[in-house]
Amino acid sequence: MGSARLVLCGHTHMPRVVRVGEVIVVNPGSIGMHTYTHKSPVPHAIETGTPHARYAVITREPNGGWSADLRAVAYDWDQAA
Repeated sequence: MGSARLVLCGHTHMPRVVRVGEVIVVNPGSIGMHTYTHKSPVPHAIETGTPHARYAVITREPNGGWSADLRAVAYDWDQAA
């Protein structure tokens, strides 16, 4: 995994913060596309349960580590649709 202590990723649309040893892996979720279906590699559907726009605030800790705070923001999703 190299020397990385923070890994930022996306595309799954599922907000998550996971620690793997000393590494923190952050996926903030999605802005505007909180659900989708796809046929490959197998038929599946992804839903976060709410239509909120999502993002993460990443903070460098005094000890040199990282923390992540996942945020959700309401917006006029009916108007956006």
